[in-house]
Amino acid sequence: MELTMKLTNTIRAWCIYLALTLTSTACLANGYHFLHQSAEGTGTSYATNGTAANDISSMFSNPASIIRFDGTRLSAGAVIDLPDSKLKNVTATAPFSNGTVPVSGFPQEPSQPLDTAYGAATYFTHEIRPGLVVGASITAPYAYKSDYPETAESRYTATGTSLRAINFSPTLAYRINEKWAIGGSVNYQHYDAELGTAVSTSVTNPSVATDIQSI
Repeated sequence: MELTMKLTNTIRAWCIYLALTLTSTACLANGYHFLHQSAEGTGTSYATNGTAANDISSMFSNPASIIRFDGTRLSAGAVIDLPDSKLKNVTATAPFSNGTVPVSGFPQEPSQPLDTAYGAATYFTHEIRPGLVVGASITAPYAYKSDYPETAESRYTATGTSLRAINFSPTLAYRINEKWAIGGSVNYQHYDAELGTAVSTSVTNPSVATDIQSI
Protein backbone atom coordinates (compact mmCIF):
# COMPACT_ATOMS: atom_id res chain seq x y z
CA MET A 1 0.00 0.00 0.00
CA GLU A 2 2.80 2.41 0.90
CA LEU A 3 4.68 1.56 -2.31
CA THR A 4 1.57 2.22 -4.41
CA MET A 5 1.03 5.62 -2.79
CA LYS A 6 4.66 6.62 -3.37
CA LEU A 7 4.44 5.54 -7.00
CA THR A 8 1.20 7.51 -7.48
CA ASN A 9 2.72 10.64 -5.94
CA THR A 10 5.80 10.28 -8.13
CA ILE A 11 3.72 9.98 -11.29
CA ARG A 12 1.61 12.97 -10.26
CA ALA A 13 4.72 15.06 -9.62
CA TRP A 14 6.17 14.19 -13.03
CA CYS A 15 2.88 15.05 -14.75
CA ILE A 16 2.85 18.48 -13.10
CA TYR A 17 6.50 19.02 -14.02
CA LEU A 18 5.92 18.10 -17.67
CA ALA A 19 2.81 20.27 -17.88
CA LEU A 20 4.72 23.30 -16.58
CA THR A 21 7.74 22.57 -18.77
CA LEU A 22 5.81 22.10 -22.00
CA THR A 23 3.38 24.99 -21.48
CA SER A 24 3.77 27.60 -24.22
CA THR A 25 4.90 31.06 -23.15
CA ALA A 26 3.31 32.74 -26.19
CA CYS A 27 0.56 34.02 -23.91
CA LEU A 28 3.01 36.64 -22.59
CA ALA A 29 2.38 38.63 -25.77
CA ASN A 30 -0.97 37.12 -26.61
CA GLY A 31 -2.65 40.51 -26.91
CA TYR A 32 -0.63 41.12 -30.08
CA HIS A 33 -0.93 37.57 -31.42
CA PHE A 34 -2.30 37.55 -34.98
CA LEU A 35 -4.36 34.36 -35.11
CA HIS A 36 -5.23 34.48 -38.81
CA GLN A 37 -2.55 32.35 -40.45
CA SER A 38 -4.49 30.82 -43.35
CA ALA A 39 -7.51 31.46 -45.55
CA GLU A 40 -8.88 27.97 -44.89
CA GLY A 41 -8.46 28.37 -41.14
CA THR A 42 -10.19 31.74 -41.10
CA GLY A 43 -13.14 30.27 -42.98
CA THR A 44 -13.63 27.56 -40.35
CA SER A 45 -12.77 29.72 -37.31
CA TYR A 46 -9.77 27.43 -36.81
CA ALA A 47 -11.89 24.47 -35.71
CA THR A 48 -9.69 21.34 -35.59
CA ASN A 49 -6.73 23.51 -36.53
CA GLY A 50 -3.78 21.24 -37.35
CA THR A 51 -5.77 18.00 -37.23
CA ALA A 52 -8.31 18.31 -40.03
CA ALA A 53 -5.54 18.97 -42.58
CA ASN A 54 -7.86 20.13 -45.35
CA ASP A 55 -5.18 22.48 -46.62
CA ILE A 56 -1.39 22.59 -46.44
CA SER A 57 -1.64 25.62 -44.13
CA SER A 58 -2.23 23.07 -41.34
CA MET A 59 1.59 22.83 -41.15
CA PHE A 60 1.46 26.00 -39.04
CA SER A 61 0.16 23.90 -36.13
CA ASN A 62 1.15 20.39 -37.22
CA PRO A 63 4.23 19.86 -39.43
CA ALA A 64 3.45 16.16 -39.93
CA SER A 65 0.09 16.99 -41.56
CA ILE A 66 1.70 17.79 -44.93
CA ILE A 67 2.37 14.07 -45.43
CA ARG A 68 -1.26 13.83 -46.60
CA PHE A 69 -0.65 16.01 -49.65
CA ASP A 70 0.89 14.74 -52.86
CA GLY A 71 2.44 16.63 -55.75
CA THR A 72 3.39 20.29 -55.45
CA ARG A 73 1.00 22.68 -53.74
CA LEU A 74 0.78 26.36 -52.88
CA SER A 75 -1.59 28.12 -50.49
CA ALA A 76 -1.72 31.84 -49.76
CA GLY A 77 -4.05 34.25 -48.05
CA ALA A 78 -4.27 37.77 -46.65
CA VAL A 79 -6.30 39.26 -43.82
CA ILE A 80 -7.28 42.79 -42.79
CA ASP A 81 -8.36 43.15 -39.17
CA LEU A 82 -10.47 46.25 -38.40
CA PRO A 83 -10.71 46.51 -34.59
CA ASP A 84 -13.21 48.77 -32.84
CA SER A 85 -11.97 49.75 -29.39
CA LYS A 86 -12.39 52.42 -26.75
CA LEU A 87 -10.90 52.99 -23.30
CA LYS A 88 -13.41 53.60 -20.51
CA ASN A 89 -13.09 54.68 -16.88
CA VAL A 90 -9.40 55.54 -17.27
CA THR A 91 -7.64 56.39 -14.02
CA ALA A 92 -3.94 56.61 -13.27
CA THR A 93 -1.46 57.80 -10.69
CA ALA A 94 1.95 59.36 -11.17
CA PRO A 95 4.94 57.00 -11.44
CA PHE A 96 6.93 56.51 -8.20
CA SER A 97 4.16 58.17 -6.16
CA ASN A 98 2.97 54.93 -4.53
CA GLY A 99 -0.47 55.59 -5.97
CA THR A 100 -0.97 58.84 -4.05
CA VAL A 101 -0.76 61.42 -6.86
CA PRO A 102 -3.60 61.26 -9.42
CA VAL A 103 -2.95 61.99 -13.08
CA SER A 104 -5.25 64.12 -15.21
CA GLY A 105 -5.51 64.05 -18.97
CA PHE A 106 -7.68 64.26 -22.06
CA PRO A 107 -9.57 62.85 -23.81
CA GLN A 108 -11.21 61.13 -20.87
CA GLU A 109 -12.11 58.05 -22.95
CA PRO A 110 -9.66 57.62 -25.86
CA SER A 111 -11.27 55.91 -28.84
CA GLN A 112 -9.78 53.49 -31.35
CA PRO A 113 -6.33 52.93 -29.79
CA LEU A 114 -5.85 49.73 -31.81
CA ASP A 115 -4.78 50.28 -35.41
CA THR A 116 -5.87 48.29 -38.45
CA ALA A 117 -3.79 45.11 -38.73
CA TYR A 118 -2.63 43.53 -41.96
CA GLY A 119 -1.50 39.93 -42.19
CA ALA A 120 -0.57 37.41 -44.86
CA ALA A 121 0.59 33.81 -45.02
CA THR A 122 2.07 31.65 -47.77
CA TYR A 123 2.59 27.88 -47.68
CA PHE A 124 4.39 25.56 -50.09
CA THR A 125 4.81 21.78 -50.17
CA HIS A 126 6.48 19.33 -52.53
CA GLU A 127 6.35 15.55 -52.46
CA ILE A 128 9.89 14.29 -53.03
CA ARG A 129 8.66 10.71 -53.14
CA PRO A 130 5.71 8.82 -51.61
CA GLY A 131 6.05 9.14 -47.86
CA LEU A 132 8.46 12.09 -47.90
CA VAL A 133 7.23 15.69 -48.22
CA VAL A 134 9.04 18.99 -47.74
CA GLY A 135 7.45 22.36 -47.23
CA ALA A 136 8.00 25.95 -46.24
CA SER A 137 5.90 28.82 -44.96
CA ILE A 138 6.11 32.56 -44.44
CA THR A 139 3.66 33.92 -41.86
CA ALA A 140 3.10 36.90 -39.57
CA PRO A 141 2.33 35.58 -36.06
CA TYR A 142 2.34 39.08 -34.53
CA ALA A 143 0.98 42.08 -36.42
CA TYR A 144 -0.70 44.61 -34.15
CA LYS A 145 -0.05 48.23 -33.28
CA SER A 146 -1.77 50.58 -30.86
CA ASP A 147 -1.60 54.35 -30.45
CA TYR A 148 -2.79 56.24 -27.38
CA PRO A 149 -3.06 60.04 -27.06
CA GLU A 150 0.05 61.61 -25.57
CA THR A 151 -2.25 63.72 -23.40
CA ALA A 152 -4.42 60.91 -21.98
CA GLU A 153 -4.26 59.72 -18.39
CA SER A 154 -2.76 56.47 -19.66
CA ARG A 155 0.28 58.25 -21.15
CA TYR A 156 2.69 57.07 -18.44
CA THR A 157 1.79 53.46 -19.25
CA ALA A 158 1.95 53.72 -23.03
CA THR A 159 1.55 56.21 -25.86
CA GLY A 160 2.31 53.73 -28.62
CA THR A 161 3.01 50.00 -28.74
CA SER A 162 3.60 47.63 -31.61
CA LEU A 163 4.78 44.08 -32.09
CA ARG A 164 5.31 42.71 -35.56
CA ALA A 165 6.95 39.45 -36.56
CA ILE A 166 7.74 37.57 -39.75
CA ASN A 167 8.21 33.83 -39.46
CA PHE A 168 9.96 31.58 -42.00
CA SER A 169 9.54 27.87 -41.37
CA PRO A 170 11.05 25.02 -43.46
CA THR A 171 9.20 21.77 -42.78
CA LEU A 172 9.80 18.06 -43.36
CA ALA A 173 7.37 15.15 -42.94
CA TYR A 174 8.04 11.42 -43.23
CA ARG A 175 5.56 8.52 -43.24
CA ILE A 176 6.69 5.61 -41.07
CA ASN A 177 3.79 3.32 -41.98
CA GLU A 178 0.09 3.52 -42.81
CA LYS A 179 -0.79 4.72 -39.32
CA TRP A 180 2.19 6.82 -38.27
CA ALA A 181 3.94 9.86 -39.69
CA ILE A 182 6.39 12.25 -38.12
CA GLY A 183 7.19 15.84 -38.98
CA GLY A 184 9.30 18.72 -37.84
CA SER A 185 10.00 22.34 -38.65
CA VAL A 186 12.40 25.11 -37.76
CA ASN A 187 11.09 28.62 -37.09
CA TYR A 188 13.20 31.63 -37.96
CA GLN A 189 11.52 34.81 -36.71
CA HIS A 190 12.31 38.48 -37.11
CA TYR A 191 10.68 40.81 -34.59
CA ASP A 192 10.10 44.54 -34.63
CA ALA A 193 8.86 45.87 -31.28
CA GLU A 194 8.16 49.38 -30.07
CA LEU A 195 7.02 50.80 -26.75
CA GLY A 196 6.47 54.51 -26.30
CA THR A 197 5.56 56.23 -23.03
CA ALA A 198 5.43 59.68 -21.56
CA VAL A 199 7.93 60.41 -18.79
CA SER A 200 6.89 62.75 -16.03
CA THR A 201 9.48 65.22 -14.85
CA SER A 202 7.63 65.72 -11.57
CA VAL A 203 6.32 63.11 -9.16
CA THR A 204 4.18 65.54 -7.17
CA ASN A 205 2.79 67.57 -10.08
CA PRO A 206 2.62 65.54 -13.32
CA SER A 207 1.63 67.65 -16.30
CA VAL A 208 1.38 67.24 -20.06
CA ALA A 209 3.24 70.53 -20.45
CA THR A 210 6.35 69.20 -18.69
CA ASP A 211 6.25 65.56 -19.90
CA ILE A 212 9.01 64.04 -21.99
CA GLN A 213 8.14 61.53 -24.70
CA SER A 214 10.10 58.30 -24.77
CA ILE A 215 10.13 55.79 -27.64
